[in-house]
Amino acid sequence: MVLGVRPEDIIPEGHGSRPEVGVDFTAKVNFAEMLGNESLLFAHLGDTEIVSRMQHPRVVDPDETLKFRIDGSRVHVFDKQTQDSVLR
Repeated sequence: MVLGVRPEDIIPEGHGSRPEVGVDFTAKVNFAEMLGNESLLFAHLGDTEIVSRMQHPRVVDPDETLKFRIDGSRVHVFDKQTQDSVLR
Protein backbone atom coordinates (compact mmCIF):
# COMPACT_ATOMS: atom_id res chain seq x y z
CA MET A 1 0.00 0.00 0.00
CA VAL A 2 1.06 3.57 -0.72
CA LEU A 3 -0.39 6.56 1.13
CA GLY A 4 -1.03 9.74 -0.86
CA VAL A 5 -1.64 13.12 0.75
CA ARG A 6 -1.96 16.48 -1.04
CA PRO A 7 -0.12 19.55 0.35
CA GLU A 8 -3.40 21.28 1.27
CA ASP A 9 -4.26 18.27 3.46
CA ILE A 10 -1.13 18.60 5.62
CA ILE A 11 -2.03 21.53 7.85
CA PRO A 12 0.56 23.38 9.96
CA GLU A 13 -0.77 24.05 13.45
CA GLY A 14 -2.50 27.45 13.61
CA HIS A 15 -2.72 27.83 9.83
CA GLY A 16 -6.06 26.37 8.83
CA SER A 17 -8.99 24.49 10.28
CA ARG A 18 -7.93 21.53 12.37
CA PRO A 19 -9.43 18.36 10.87
CA GLU A 20 -11.42 16.23 13.31
CA VAL A 21 -9.94 13.00 11.93
CA GLY A 22 -6.23 12.93 11.40
CA VAL A 23 -2.71 12.27 12.56
CA ASP A 24 -0.45 14.80 14.28
CA PHE A 25 3.32 14.92 13.82
CA THR A 26 6.21 17.32 14.16
CA ALA A 27 8.80 17.91 11.48
CA LYS A 28 11.75 20.17 10.78
CA VAL A 29 11.07 22.42 7.79
CA ASN A 30 13.91 22.18 5.27
CA PHE A 31 12.67 24.93 2.97
CA ALA A 32 9.77 27.38 2.86
CA GLU A 33 8.61 28.93 -0.42
CA MET A 34 6.56 32.12 0.03
CA LEU A 35 3.87 32.43 -2.66
CA GLY A 36 2.01 35.54 -1.50
CA ASN A 37 -1.13 34.46 0.32
CA GLU A 38 0.31 30.99 1.10
CA SER A 39 3.61 29.20 1.54
CA LEU A 40 4.78 25.74 0.64
CA LEU A 41 6.71 24.03 3.42
CA PHE A 42 9.09 21.19 2.54
CA ALA A 43 9.94 18.77 5.34
CA HIS A 44 10.58 15.08 6.00
CA LEU A 45 8.31 12.59 7.69
CA GLY A 46 10.67 9.71 8.28
CA ASP A 47 12.48 9.12 5.00
CA THR A 48 9.72 10.68 2.91
CA GLU A 49 9.72 14.31 1.79
CA ILE A 50 6.38 16.00 2.36
CA VAL A 51 5.00 19.30 1.15
CA SER A 52 2.51 21.27 3.23
CA ARG A 53 0.52 24.32 2.23
CA MET A 54 0.50 27.09 4.86
CA GLN A 55 -2.47 29.45 4.64
CA HIS A 56 -1.96 32.95 6.12
CA PRO A 57 1.80 32.41 6.00
CA ARG A 58 4.50 33.78 8.22
CA VAL A 59 8.25 33.63 7.90
CA VAL A 60 9.49 30.13 8.72
CA ASP A 61 13.13 29.98 9.78
CA PRO A 62 15.43 27.36 8.24
CA ASP A 63 15.35 24.14 10.29
CA GLU A 64 12.36 25.36 12.33
CA THR A 65 10.30 22.51 13.78
CA LEU A 66 6.52 22.78 13.35
CA LYS A 67 3.51 20.72 14.32
CA PHE A 68 1.31 19.42 11.49
CA ARG A 69 -1.92 17.44 11.15
CA ILE A 70 -2.72 15.19 8.20
CA ASP A 71 -6.42 15.36 7.35
CA GLY A 72 -7.37 11.70 7.68
CA SER A 73 -10.60 12.16 5.74
CA ARG A 74 -8.67 13.25 2.64
CA VAL A 75 -5.90 10.65 2.33
CA HIS A 76 -5.60 8.38 -0.68
CA VAL A 77 -4.47 4.75 -0.52
CA PHE A 78 -3.08 2.96 -3.55
CA ASP A 79 -2.09 -0.61 -4.30
CA LYS A 80 1.69 -0.49 -4.65
CA GLN A 81 1.81 -2.94 -7.58
CA THR A 82 -1.18 -1.84 -9.66
CA GLN A 83 -1.25 1.81 -8.50
CA ASP A 84 -5.05 1.52 -8.36
CA SER A 85 -6.93 3.38 -5.65
CA VAL A 86 -7.97 1.08 -2.81
CA LEU A 87 -10.53 3.43 -1.22
CA ARG A 88 -12.55 4.42 -4.28
